[in-house]
Amino acid sequence: MIATVERDRIMGEEQSIEELIDFIDRLVFKMRGCPLSHLEKELLRGVLQGKRYSEIGDYLDSPLYYYSTEYISRYLAYNLWKTLTQVLQSISALQPLEKVHKRNLRECLQRAIKCARWDWADRVENQNFAENTVLDYWVGRESLIADCQKTLASDTRVIGLVGMAGVGKTALANRLTSDRVVRKTFPQVHWLRCQNETSIFEALVSLLLDKTAIHQYKSSYLVEALIEQLRSQPCLLIIDRIEAILHLDAAGHTHCCDRDLEEFFIQFLTTKTMPSRIVMTSQIDLRAIACDRHWQRLHIYEVLGLTEDEALQLFRLWGITTTEPYLQRLIEAYAGHPLALCAIASEIHQPPYQGNIAAYWSNYGSEIETAEQWPQPGKMTSPPRLERYSLRLADLVQTRIENSLNQLQQTSPLAVELLCLGAKQAQGCDRAAWLSWLRDRSPDEALLAFQALQRYCLLQKDQQGDRLLYRVHPLLLGVVNSS
Repeated sequence: MIATVERDRIMGEEQSIEELIDFIDRLVFKMRGCPLSHLEKELLRGVLQGKRYSEIGDYLDSPLYYYSTEYISRYLAYNLWKTLTQVLQSISALQPLEKVHKRNLRECLQRAIKCARWDWADRVENQNFAENTVLDYWVGRESLIADCQKTLASDTRVIGLVGMAGVGKTALANRLTSDRVVRKTFPQVHWLRCQNETSIFEALVSLLLDKTAIHQYKSSYLVEALIEQLRSQPCLLIIDRIEAILHLDAAGHTHCCDRDLEEFFIQFLTTKTMPSRIVMTSQIDLRAIACDRHWQRLHIYEVLGLTEDEALQLFRLWGITTTEPYLQRLIEAYAGHPLALCAIASEIHQPPYQGNIAAYWSNYGSEIETAEQWPQPGKMTSPPRLERYSLRLADLVQTRIENSLNQLQQTSPLAVELLCLGAKQAQGCDRAAWLSWLRDRSPDEALLAFQALQRYCLLQKDQQGDRLLYRVHPLLLGVVNSS
C-alpha cells in the first residue's frame, strides 16, 4: 500500500527537484549507456531552482564553482540540452521539432514521466538508484575492473580505455569511480568530456585552478600550475571521448589538436612525482600521447563486447528471460555490443512488448535470420543494416558510429575504402589479405590505411589457432556499405 501511494504521488505533479534529477539520470543511462555526470546534475539542479547560469556555480561548495559562466552555458548546458532532446524524443515526450532548453526543462521532464511510467515504477522498487546508478545495470568485466584497480595503484599515471563507440568505455570509467577502493585512494574525482568546439585545456584550468586564470596567465605557466595542483592535491581525472580532439595525420600518427593540452600530458607523464591519475576514454588509440621515454606510464585497455554469459545477465537485469535461443542469437548477431544490447533490452522491456521476447522476435526475427545467413552463395546482396531494426539503435549509429566514420573519412579516405572492402567479407581475414585488397596502391599506403582502421578500433580480432583474423563489426557492415 505504501509503495502504491508513493508511486501515485510520483506520477502526479509533486515531484521534487531531486526526484526529477533521479528520473532523468535513470532515463539517460538506459538510453545512452552512461548516467549524468555530477556537473550535469548540478546544472539541472540550478536550472530547476530557477537560477541563471551565472548564479548556478556562485557558492564555494558547488561542483561548478570553478567553471566560468561561458563554459556552463556554451558547453555544459548546450550539450546537456542536446542530449536530453534526443533522449526525450526517443520516448515521444516532445512535440515535432521541439527542443529541451532552460525555460521548458521542468515541463519536458513532467511530460517524459508520463511517457515512461516504467522508470518511476522501477525507482519506487529501487530506492538506492541515486546512490549508485552505474551498478544498476553493470554486468561482468570483473577481471578488467580488477586490472584497472591494480594499474591505478601502480606507477602507471594514465589509463586509456579504447574501443568502438558504445562498447562501454564511459560506463567502465563510471564503474571505476564508484569502486570503494578507488574512491578511498582518490576521494576527489573530476570529469571532463571532450567536444570538437571546446578547449579541454581551458576547461581543465577552470576546473582545477580558477575561472579567470585562462585569461590572466600564459599557457606555459598554467601547465606548470596544473601539474603542481595535481601533485599537491591527488585526484582521479576522467577525460571522456578524447578522440574528439585527436587527429590522425597523413603519416598515420595521432596528434592532439590542443597543443596546450598535449604539453600538459607530456609534463604529467614526465614529472618526477605524481600521485594523481588520469583515465581517458577514446575511440582512437592513445599510445601516441606518451613520449618515447615514458611509454610505460601509459597503459591501454581495449574494451570489447560482452561475453554471452555477461550479455544474458544484462537481459536478466531487465527482467527478460526465455528458454528459446532468441537472446543468444541476438547477442551473437550484435557481437555482444553493450549499448546495442541495452537499447534492444530497453525496447523489449517497454510497451508494446512488456518483456515478451517472443513478441519482439516475431517482429525482428526474420531480419536477424537474414543477417545470420549473409552472404548467400551466388547472390550479390548488401550487408544487413542491423541498427535499422530498432529505433534506439538507429539513433546510436547516427550519433556515434557515423561520426567516427566521418572523422576517418576526413583524415584517411583510403582507410574508409579498405573498410568498405572488408565489409563485403563474411568471415574474418588475416592482415595479409586486407593489405592485398589495396594492391593498386603502394605497400606503405595500404599499411597506413590498415593501421588507421586499427587505431580507430573499427576492426574485430578473432584468434583461430596461430592466426589472427580481422573483420568489420556487425553494426558497421550496413553503414559502411551505404557510405
